[in-house]
Amino acid sequence: MVLAAGESRRMGFAKLLLQHRGRSLLARVVATATPTCDAVWVVVGAFERRYRDEAEAAGAHVVVNPDWREGLASSLRRGVEAVPAEYDAAFILLADQPFVGKGHLEALLERRRTDGCDLVLSRYQGVAGAPALVHRSLFPQLLTLHGDRGARALTRVASSVGEVPLRGSQDVDTREDARTWLEP
Repeated sequence: MVLAAGESRRMGFAKLLLQHRGRSLLARVVATATPTCDAVWVVVGAFERRYRDEAEAAGAHVVVNPDWREGLASSLRRGVEAVPAEYDAAFILLADQPFVGKGHLEALLERRRTDGCDLVLSRYQGVAGAPALVHRSLFPQLLTLHGDRGARALTRVASSVGEVPLRGSQDVDTREDARTWLEP
C-alpha cells in the first residue's frame, strides 16, 4: 500500500509527479514495491486525478481516499480496506520516500519471516516508521487510527515488533529537498 493522498502543503504542488531519472516519484515507489508484492495499491486523495493516471500507468491499483484532509490514518484505513482477504500482511510505503530500495522491503519481509513479528518498522534518523510491514492481525487496529497517526502507533498493541535499519533514504517534502535529491 503506497500512501499518496496528501496535498504536498510544504511543496505547494503535486510533488509525486516530480521526475528522477526519467520516472515520477510515485512511479518509482510503485516500481520498487512491485517485485516484492503480489499487488500494489496506491491511496490517492488531494491530487486524485493526476496521481490516478500515474499509478495506473505504473501498474498499481488505485484506492480513493475522500477523507484525505483528516490525515495519514484515513489513508491507512482506506488502504487496509482494499487489501484482499487472502493476503496475510501489507507493506505500508510513503510515496515521498522514492529512494527506498527493493532490498529494504525484502529485509522487512525477512525479519517478519525469521522472527515472526506482526509489525516490522524501518528505523532511520532515530525514528521507527514507514516503510513498514503489518500482519493482518493488526489491521483492525489500523482501522481505529485517526489524524496523522501511522503504523508506529501499533507498537503498543503488537505482540512482536521488529525493526530494520533504513540507510540512504530521503523524504522529498520541500522544494529544497527536491533541489537536493532530484535531478533537474
